Amino acid sequence: MAQPLQIVVIEGTTRVKRESIHAARLVEAVGKDFDGIEVTFVDPGDFDLPGDGNDPEGKDPKYTAITAKADGFFIVTPEYNHSFPGSLKRLLDSEHIGVETTLQVVRDGARREAVVRPVELSRAG
Repeated sequence: MAQPLQIVVIEGTTRVKRESIHAARLVEAVGKDFDGIEVTFVDPGDFDLPGDGNDPEGKDPKYTAITAKADGFFIVTPEYNHSFPGSLKRLLDSEHIGVETTLQVVRDGARREAVVRPVELSRAG
């Protein structure tokens, strides 16, 4: 029997009144309904990630273990001023996770467009 696909669902912000957590939890629940897929939920507030992410001591071993076994990532995040939150950047920088493209859809905001654009990051190793 084949090993299950390991998908990590990342909630992109730590704000107290965040609304994106509901969408992220929905993605997690839907993913768990599929045979052959194991879903791990990542909330950036659950990890200790000091510094800027470019040093080994700035990693959280629990988060490192999750990303090491991941086959893919599903990121749910709000838009902050045409970009993404610092908490998400810190998670991505910590493990040098590469994101090929993002699909951005804004709801109830001034920017009501859907944009597909590349995010230039790379995963080391």
